Amino acid sequence: MANEFKFTDVGEGLHEGKVTEILKQVGDQIKIDEALFVVETDKVTTELPSPFAGTISAINVKVGDVVSIGQVMAVIGEKTSTPLVEPKPQPTEEVAKVKEAGASVVGEIKVSDNLFPIFGVKPHATPAVKDTKVASSTNITVETTQKPESKTEQKTIAISTMRKAIAEAMTKSHAIIPTTVLTFYVNATKLKQYRESVNGYALSKYSMKISYFAFFVKAIVNALKKFPVFNASYDPDQNEIVLNDDINVGIAVDTEEGLIVPNIKQAQTKSVVEIAQAIVDLANKARTKKIKLTDLNKGTISVTNFGSLGAAVGTPIIKYPEMCIVATGNLEERIVKVENGIAVHTILPLTIAADHRWVDGADVGRFGKEIAKQIEELIDLTVA
Repeated sequence: MANEFKFTDVGEGLHEGKVTEILKQVGDQIKIDEALFVVETDKVTTELPSPFAGTISAINVKVGDVVSIGQVMAVIGEKTSTPLVEPKPQPTEEVAKVKEAGASVVGEIKVSDNLFPIFGVKPHATPAVKDTKVASSTNITVETTQKPESKTEQKTIAISTMRKAIAEAMTKSHAIIPTTVLTFYVNATKLKQYRESVNGYALSKYSMKISYFAFFVKAIVNALKKFPVFNASYDPDQNEIVLNDDINVGIAVDTEEGLIVPNIKQAQTKSVVEIAQAIVDLANKARTKKIKLTDLNKGTISVTNFGSLGAAVGTPIIKYPEMCIVATGNLEERIVKVENGIAVHTILPLTIAADHRWVDGADVGRFGKEIAKQIEELIDLTVA
């Protein structure tokens, strides 16, 4: 029996990829989950494992080919007598020549004064005055000439596959999810002091400083344990909310090609240091196109950092079908009133956007207050 090896969705809304390697030949044996092709997309370079075991009877692509979702790349098992994929006819190029010609149109339009009033003519005007008004009002000469071509040149930008995928995902999310958004201003003064005190130790032991973002992600993970509905997704087929056991935190990474959101798997089991290491690792892989499909799939909540660009507050878009996205803004030093006068505090703008179909603004408020509490009281945010 012949089995068709088809190119399937590699995630992140990408629908095509370029074949960079073919790891087997016709006649070779292949096992289930053994890699057969290596495909490169605008976001990832990944191996495609075989869903079947048997003898490879046909390979329908070659290195350099661009394949689309559903395309049969190979046949495993007995080869059929009829071709599985009919070659697509190549479109012919036709060049149409259009001659442009400019022409002047000169015409005279005469309008009867019985049809339209003649503005500017008094009822008792003399015939001479009336005739003058009529002549100037009703004898109209219209001349049109071809305008010279504009010298202003327009430039076009080709839309990459990745940009198309981002556009499709954002449009889908914005169209489906009614979002409720709240912003909190969190006192991060103690956290700033603590980070400054441990970064020397972290640098010597882990060869890295711990970013503020790692502390924020850890605080969000801690809060999710008390508010698991924000670590959920909606299943439209079953019409139910799915609460995820694992907290797989998507980290929005800004790359030259566009936004990519790999996720930290089982973040609930990781320390601040481990989260910091994961953020650096995923960001580097995303920017060098070494990210894997496993890094992109099965995210449960996303976090984005406006502060890296100097921004404080924005409206993030939820990554469908997730329930929530949290955005951290730029830390600001503010003068605040305290019990004995005034003081300078470090303030973190924290924005939460959630699916308003399944949670209310009050739920978002309680979730945000819990995140703030985790940060302000340094709950489980120590570096060991």
